[in-house]
Amino acid sequence: MAMVFKISSPIVTRKLNVLQDKKMIEKLRGERQDQRLVNITITDEGRKIYKKVNRDITEWEEHRQSTAVPTLGRSFLGQQ
Repeated sequence: MAMVFKISSPIVTRKLNVLQDKKMIEKLRGERQDQRLVNITITDEGRKIYKKVNRDITEWEEHRQSTAVPTLGRSFLGQQ
């Protein structure tokens, strides 16, 4: 996750711990061979919050697009 989001491993660990404390995810340790591996699953509570945030963002984006004022920015740059 750290590589994908381009952040340090300790930051990922802290963020995941916060989500776990809030009961939004569950962390399951890997097998005996490598205890560093952790499987992350979203909980029902996490899924509920994800759906709400996703819905809110979608509604905001739809509102933003419906109220956008056309600009002449392209014509100032000589583009059509």
